[in-house]
Amino acid sequence: MSIQKVKSFIVCLSLTFYGASAGAEQTSVNELSDGIVAFLCEIDGEKNNPLIFVKEKDIWSLSGATDLSVSKTERGFMLKRTNSFGVLKEEDDGSWYLEYLDETGSNKTKCNSQTKFVETFIEAVSPKIIKNGNTLANEVFNTKLELESEKLKSEALEKKYYDISKEFTKYRGKLEAEEKKAKKYIKQYNEQKKQASIKSTENKELRNKILLLEENLASETKKFSDIILGNSNFKLDEKKTFTTTIKQIQIALLNAGCYDGSPDGIMGAKTRYSISKISKRFEIIYSEPMADNIMFLTKILNGINNTDVSKYRCNSDHMALFLYETALKSISDNNFKLAITKLDELIEKFPMGEFITSAHFSKGDAYSGLEDWESAGKSYLENFRLNPDGKHAAKALMNVGIALGKMQKINEACNILSRVEVRFPRNQIVEEAQYEMQILGCGS
Repeated sequence: MSIQKVKSFIVCLSLTFYGASAGAEQTSVNELSDGIVAFLCEIDGEKNNPLIFVKEKDIWSLSGATDLSVSKTERGFMLKRTNSFGVLKEEDDGSWYLEYLDETGSNKTKCNSQTKFVETFIEAVSPKIIKNGNTLANEVFNTKLELESEKLKSEALEKKYYDISKEFTKYRGKLEAEEKKAKKYIKQYNEQKKQASIKSTENKELRNKILLLEENLASETKKFSDIILGNSNFKLDEKKTFTTTIKQIQIALLNAGCYDGSPDGIMGAKTRYSISKISKRFEIIYSEPMADNIMFLTKILNGINNTDVSKYRCNSDHMALFLYETALKSISDNNFKLAITKLDELIEKFPMGEFITSAHFSKGDAYSGLEDWESAGKSYLENFRLNPDGKHAAKALMNVGIALGKMQKINEACNILSRVEVRFPRNQIVEEAQYEMQILGCGS
């Protein structure tokens, strides 16, 4: 090998060393040349044959001789191969000799140390090598940054694709559910339309019969009144007797707790309603024209006067019904605040009444109309608590789940909605609950 090859090798070593310590611009020559020992020897008649020893983690090796084992000695190196053996050592005068034994026999040749040359060369070229290495390192660093940036962009795009795909699947499921529901409702609508047509015909016939019966009843009532008025026991002025009788009825109804108006002697709607209530308690058949019949009113009056009126207190029922019906009408008119006020009054005044559970359910409907989902959920839950087997129980439980969903409490909502089928397996509300679960994405 020529001296040029030695130089090339040293350059490569310098690059390798830089790769291990990139960026060390102030590194000394001694540090850069540490672990490198070079010689030029005459071997087999070839002059300037390079021997370059390199140390890596306290292990020395001869460059270009991977099959050669190298050991560092006190004054040089020991070289071993399968069929040869050699020693490179420094003499007392500072000269170097290579002695080796192979198939040809024993050989000895002089070697020249290239330590100074290596140091001089490294000192000359190391600044440029380091500069070039720094430039390369910066390029590698910037490339890595760009790679990381592109990787992040790729991951973001993958996530976006995943989210869009998931959302698409979700809405496709909702669309399919809506289409299924729409088909069901169209079928129900057509069936109901058919039934409505049949009922309309039947109702028309019934209305005609009712009108005929009402006409007959009015006619018979008038005949009955004429007979009574012609009796000797009723010789007083007709108008005076009639007015006095109404006022007496109102006072009697008031005492019985079945009337909350003033006894003004006028047959108004409130008086008629109170008469209908007390008639049911006396098991007397009542119709609207009967309230204008003196004989009927007298019978009612005698019934009240001859009975312990404490047994027939119907005013509370009347008031509760009035409040409940007022609330329902307010809900149908979208006057939700008035409905809530009336229902709160009903709940406060009649906590043990027959309308208490229905009041809580309707209160939930009113709060839903206001989109106050927390209050709506509490009202529906109270209805279910008071009567878990009542007529509103299944729908109340489902509405609790819907309210929780509106509040974005998805897990709680799904949990409640799943219980509807478990609690009411044969109730028609189950299908609606399952549809609401699909909307919320339960189980997905």
